[in-house]
Amino acid sequence: MPVPLTVWQQLCPCPGGQSKRAWKEDPDEPWPGAKEAWERQERRSRARREARKQAFDAARQASPGKTREEITDLYVAELRARGQEVPPGPVLEAEIDAVTGHPVRGLWKMWKASSAFFRDV
Repeated sequence: MPVPLTVWQQLCPCPGGQSKRAWKEDPDEPWPGAKEAWERQERRSRARREARKQAFDAARQASPGKTREEITDLYVAELRARGQEVPPGPVLEAEIDAVTGHPVRGLWKMWKASSAFFRDV
């Protein structure tokens, strides 16, 4: 059965568990290794945001004079070149609207898509 961490620390006789038993609950580190895991996740998140921003900026710079389909293909290619996942349909459409300078239209499409999703649930 699950037990509170402090109880486990006091009672667990596992070999090699002395270092884990010695660890005390710290608000900055709720479990051993939490800081490292948080920092690693932050680095990944920052790198992902930067890659998506670069793809967005590249597509925006190349978009004048292109059709929406060409811009979509270009943006998807930029995302993939940077190792990013292509967002699902409504999100991709909203991002293309932002690339073409119509972010409000993109938000409206997202609103309609999300309201239809929750209506069907």
